[in-house]
Amino acid sequence: MPNRVKCTIKTERTWQPALVAWAAGLFEGEGCFSITRDRNQLTAVITMTDLDVLRTFHEVVGIGYIYSITSPSARLTPNGNLRKPMWRWGVGGNEGVQAVLAMFWPWLHQRRRERGVEILRLWRVGPKRIERLQLRAHGSYSMYTHGCRCDDCRVACVEHSRKYRSEVRTRG
Repeated sequence: MPNRVKCTIKTERTWQPALVAWAAGLFEGEGCFSITRDRNQLTAVITMTDLDVLRTFHEVVGIGYIYSITSPSARLTPNGNLRKPMWRWGVGGNEGVQAVLAMFWPWLHQRRRERGVEILRLWRVGPKRIERLQLRAHGSYSMYTHGCRCDDCRVACVEHSRKYRSEVRTRG
């Protein structure tokens, strides 16, 4: 098998809810949404040793790539045994990550939904500001002033403004 296999969405594709629910469950347990630091690109990935499971996932989802991430030298353990090869399914870019998030949305738990939405929001802020935003605490005035518009950060901004106004009143 080649190291990289591409699959694109077919417009006439018939979605089977049970298979999509299975794929969402696999992603919930093994997958993640992230922003790559080197290219400031949105990604959704699953890494595992079971190539047959990833191939089925890939067929259900219909987008992304499957590729090997284990070099031959990394497969050797310190005592000389061989490790199983590692495989990764991944999709990059705003459209691909949105497609995965939308497809799996009904079956994702709240935490994974929030992470997907957060990644999309951070990406919209712009690649140059992502690194600075990731260093700030979520749910803070600082995060809100740098582009985060979630409820937690908005509440923190309102509380900060109230506190600032009360300090100004006591000084003046």
